[in-house]
Amino acid sequence: RGVAKSAKVKRYIRKGIPNEQRPLIWMVVSGAQEQMDLNPGYYQTLLEGPKNDKLVESVLTDLNRTFPDNVRFRKTAEPCLQQPLYNVLVAYGHHNPSERS
Repeated sequence: RGVAKSAKVKRYIRKGIPNEQRPLIWMVVSGAQEQMDLNPGYYQTLLEGPKNDKLVESVLTDLNRTFPDNVRFRKTAEPCLQQPLYNVLVAYGHHNPSERS
């Protein structure tokens, strides 16, 4: 269930959300948790389903250029965040084909 927009919620968010609570708050406030609850397994289905070759090529081309100054996205990082980013971009590209370039 999403969070209703209110001055109180806005005030708390502007004051700052503790780091350990940010993932949970983001999922609820953005409505992502509700979408996940309504569509269980959808993300995994997108990752495991057939791939659009042009989309995958585009994602792979841009992957190393994304966040070049962020050490967490370098191939040598532990853990390297390139695979999770690849997964999100490919899943989004298949979920919303009109956004493909």
